[in-house]
Amino acid sequence: MHAVTNFSGSDHSDRNVYGGADALPPVPDVEGGVDRGEYELLAWDMQPGDVLLFYSAMLHGAPGVPANSPHRRRGYATRWCGDDIVFDERPGTMHTGWKAAGFDCGLSQGDTIACALHPNVLSAS
Repeated sequence: MHAVTNFSGSDHSDRNVYGGADALPPVPDVEGGVDRGEYELLAWDMQPGDVLLFYSAMLHGAPGVPANSPHRRRGYATRWCGDDIVFDERPGTMHTGWKAAGFDCGLSQGDTIACALHPNVLSAS
C-alpha cells in the first residue's frame, strides 16, 4: 500500500485527501528513475478501442494527454471479484475518497461485496 496521489501527480488536491494516507509510504519514483531498478516496469502502446486488464492492486498509471492536444483521454474502469470477497475499509483507499464525495456504499467491515455501488452482475436482469 502506498499513499495515493491524484492523476496530475500532485499530493495537494482537495479531491484526493484520504484519511490515514500520511502514514503510508510514498509511491516509488519510477518515472524519475530513482527506484526504477527495484521494479519491473511494463508498458503498452494503446490505440482507441484497446483494452488492458490487470490486478487492481498493481501500481499503474498513464502519462496523460499533452496540454496543447485537441484530444481527450477517456478511460472506463470496472472491478470484478468473486463471491468470497469481503469489504475491508482501509485508510488511503479509493473508498475513503468516494465516501468523502458522498458515494458511501453502506458496507461494514467484513460484509460481502454486494450493494448498489458493487452490483452482482450474475444476478442482474
